[in-house]
Amino acid sequence: PLINSTKADLSEFKAHGGKLIMYQSWREAWVPPRSAIDYYKTVTAAMGGENNTRDFLRLFMVPDMFMCPGMNPAVFDALSAVKRWREQDAAPDSITASYFSGNKIYKTRPVCTYPQVAIYQGSGDVNDANSFRCGNPDW
Repeated sequence: PLINSTKADLSEFKAHGGKLIMYQSWREAWVPPRSAIDYYKTVTAAMGGENNTRDFLRLFMVPDMFMCPGMNPAVFDALSAVKRWREQDAAPDSITASYFSGNKIYKTRPVCTYPQVAIYQGSGDVNDANSFRCGNPDW
């Protein structure tokens, strides 16, 4: 019951100006990643579609993140993103994840709003977030 939230009507939260960033790791073992997607879809449907939720709800599915803080990506700053969204009305379309080896960043990636993913633009450093754009995969 602690992690099984099923309430999909978030209209009171939205009416109070709430901003919600959900994020989930694709490598999470405790909460299956697809359950976050299912809940996001349930909320979107209950609230009348994506056009009615994008102004207060975003989901980010983080590649390679495990369930424990400090593992790679070691930095995924959703708190600053939600703060900017709430205080400056700057809704995030992506949040940069930083991967460390020791004390050095060796890779950055944009984590895009679901269902988009980071797509390599075909040139530039494959370890630099600036070489990627958010989009829908071609499969």
